[in-house]
Amino acid sequence: MTKFHHYTIEELLLEDSFVHYCLATNDQAVEEWDTWLKQYPDQQKKIEAAKKLLFSLGIRLTKEEKQLELEKLKAAVQLEKQNRQLPQAWRPSGKSMVRSVVSIAAAVLLFFAGYQVSNWFSSAPVSDTRLAYEIIHSGNGERKMLELSDGSSVILNSNSRLKIPVDYNLHTRSLELEGEALFEVAPNKKKPFLVRAEQTTVAALGTVFKVRAYAFEPGLQALLLEGKIKLSSAAKPAAASFLLPGMQYSAERKTGTVSLLNFDQEQEAAWRKGRLIFRNASLEQIRETLQYWYGMEVILKKNSHKPVRFNGEFDNKELKEVMTAIAYVNNLSYTINENQLTIISR
Repeated sequence: MTKFHHYTIEELLLEDSFVHYCLATNDQAVEEWDTWLKQYPDQQKKIEAAKKLLFSLGIRLTKEEKQLELEKLKAAVQLEKQNRQLPQAWRPSGKSMVRSVVSIAAAVLLFFAGYQVSNWFSSAPVSDTRLAYEIIHSGNGERKMLELSDGSSVILNSNSRLKIPVDYNLHTRSLELEGEALFEVAPNKKKPFLVRAEQTTVAALGTVFKVRAYAFEPGLQALLLEGKIKLSSAAKPAAASFLLPGMQYSAERKTGTVSLLNFDQEQEAAWRKGRLIFRNASLEQIRETLQYWYGMEVILKKNSHKPVRFNGEFDNKELKEVMTAIAYVNNLSYTINENQLTIISR
């Protein structure tokens, strides 16, 4: 897939695998493009721009507009045929001909991209499970700030994935999360805000809450900072839980056990601001903090019994920068591989 590095936005939209990736209709395409983006993070902006163009074409084109674009396309193709039939002296210059061909190619691309996406939406039955999503990813140590169309905002933690339906806020406000994110919800009583993570659904009207559901951890957590939320499980839909500010909902995967606890609101306020604080932290405390903060599994390999202590503060710093400081002070080494950090005491 290295060829895509030099593709324009228009060329990307001609690739079937890219369209499947955008619409989340082919698991292999999604996996391949996810892997490619990890290899070429500098291409993220171009990919997002192409996805937005694809979705806007599918949503905005009415039947009348599609017919109009088709007529324009037919006229452009007819003009090109006429140019080819003209005597040499009457034909456009080489540069003009190139611009003509490029214009027609763009018209073909825009028409069929819009037509295919629009038809996909209009022809798919309501009960069809193949919904179209915009998928937002965050890499190792990366935190993304998102603004949704309804005015709600999201802080997507590292190694996380948020699926946003392309018709979000049209009739409902529903998202799917893998990993961790904090949501600040714009009030709308007619459209409850829903976040689905694993088997749990969190419902809110106007509030601030965080959901954490990483595969390497034993279960799911939901923390409420402001307002009120309702949580329900697909396994036990009748057994709903309601949280008030300062409360934490935890559900274990294996046992299905649900517990309600209080959480450290000061720590969460610091997380929200991107401020990481260590106060005389031991190696185990460092492991727990980094795993919680950066959303990745942290493994300790102790080759020495020398005690480790660390003090420090970091504002919105990447994991590598934080670990470099910790390793230097305590004579440690570390490796970062995909979604795993290994800390080695020497």
